[in-house]
Amino acid sequence: MVTQGGLHEIAASIRQRWLPVLAADRLPEPDCRPARLMLLGEDLAAFRNTEGKLGLIDNLCPHQGSLLAWGVPEEGGLTCPYHGWAFDTEGHCVWIPGTPNTPGYLSQYDVRSYPLIEAGAVLWAFMGAGDAPAAPAPAWEGLPNTHIAATQWQVTVGYEYALEGQAQAVGWARLMAAEDAVVLEGPGGIRLQLGVMPATESTVHCTAVLWRPDRPLTETERKALPTRASGPADALRELAGA
Repeated sequence: MVTQGGLHEIAASIRQRWLPVLAADRLPEPDCRPARLMLLGEDLAAFRNTEGKLGLIDNLCPHQGSLLAWGVPEEGGLTCPYHGWAFDTEGHCVWIPGTPNTPGYLSQYDVRSYPLIEAGAVLWAFMGAGDAPAAPAPAWEGLPNTHIAATQWQVTVGYEYALEGQAQAVGWARLMAAEDAVVLEGPGGIRLQLGVMPATESTVHCTAVLWRPDRPLTETERKALPTRASGPADALRELAGA
């Protein structure tokens, strides 16, 4: 059982690394629908702007607290759905209807933001202090998208350990483990990385990336993981017999 103090220590340490937070196909194209994320206790909005640049900013608009993840990506930024305040990928307020919109006036309404990048069909966030480390180089990086599937979900603390045990029970062997991730190998060389980080004091944010180094994923393999975000263990049982 992870204590509250231990959870805070883990959160502080993993802030200094790139964290896998979202399957890249959740933000597939410029000005697509934003995504809402709860990461390390913070409510955030992820979006891809008109130029294709990724942004991860505070989800609460400083005006009336409306959810920016429900907003409209347009003209290079994300527009609040309530009163039309707009923010860019770095959290700068760039437009407030009915105001002078001078830089000095707008800057007082900037919101918190974090770097968000894409690597290996996954979006990664850096939530730490100072300069970010080198971009992640996941084991599946360089493989075609046809070889990769990814998903993310949020569950209560402890579920990730049960999930790993269930995976091993259906024939998936542990290849390696780090502080916040474990890599499993299944039948025929198929591999799965489970990533875990605190979301709140009682929940964890999980990511799962499935890949085949030697060949494209079959249609069954591709569909099993993303469609089972709330029950990956069931997907693993299907994949064991695929």
